[in-house]
Amino acid sequence: MSFWSNWKPMSKKFEVLNTIVLLGDNASPLPIFEYLDEKLSLGTIYTILEELEAGGEVTREERPGGPERSYRDKCFFKLTDKGKKTITDAQRAKAAYPVNLLPENS
Repeated sequence: MSFWSNWKPMSKKFEVLNTIVLLGDNASPLPIFEYLDEKLSLGTIYTILEELEAGGEVTREERPGGPERSYRDKCFFKLTDKGKKTITDAQRAKAAYPVNLLPENS
């Protein structure tokens, strides 16, 4: 499998990681979905968050929900040190390669 065949899934992962940084304490699936202007489906965001949690790049915090959620808990996500390193490494890699090396349909 080539590097480029993995590029799109990796870029989705980094979009979610960067959004978690930007949203701070309000980083739950729906605000992530809204911040990304619905570029990714909510199901894709949940899948990515589960993968990031399993990989140790984010942690999940359950908070009590209010009456609008029938008092069901709400999940919020925070970056771990490993998640911060992933973002830093991706930014360095992106800076090391000129944009024109990316395939046309990326």
